[in-house]
Amino acid sequence: MAKRSLWLGIILGALVASAGWAYANRLQEPTPKITFEDYLEIQQLYYKYAYAVDGLFMVDAKTPASGEMYADTYTDDGELNVVGVHDKNPIRGRQALIEFAKRGLANGPRKDRHVVANLLVKPIPGGAIGESHMMLVNSTTIPAQLLSNRATADILVKTPKGWRFKKRTNSLISTNTPFEPR
Repeated sequence: MAKRSLWLGIILGALVASAGWAYANRLQEPTPKITFEDYLEIQQLYYKYAYAVDGLFMVDAKTPASGEMYADTYTDDGELNVVGVHDKNPIRGRQALIEFAKRGLANGPRKDRHVVANLLVKPIPGGAIGESHMMLVNSTTIPAQLLSNRATADILVKTPKGWRFKKRTNSLISTNTPFEPR
């Protein structure tokens, strides 16, 4: 009788565990696939961000820096957090992002340039995670001087207007001394 109860308990426990596992997996959203075209569009988003944050208007140099191009890289409720600067008060929403960009571009296009490198994209339910290195380079010196090296950790979503930053976290990796050629 004791053996029978033991086996019954083991079988019942296994059934309950299996049912729980099946129920939990049924509720999980499957990880979506990202197409080659999605990867290209995400890559272009990172490049557009660099142009926008630097205030570069290659097609129409007479267009004033309005911050719209910068805000267009985010969702309407997008968020920017520069670690060590905006920790307690991230910049949220389209209008706040426009104002942030306008302050940075108040004196016209920047003389230094943001360079995006080492982009990695990983699909997640509801979008993707993007990570990259973003270097700030003083392009007016010879040789060019690396001013800062940052890492970005981004949550990306696909909208009717294309891929956009939902949340962007930007943190300093290092501040470097000028490169000295030998």
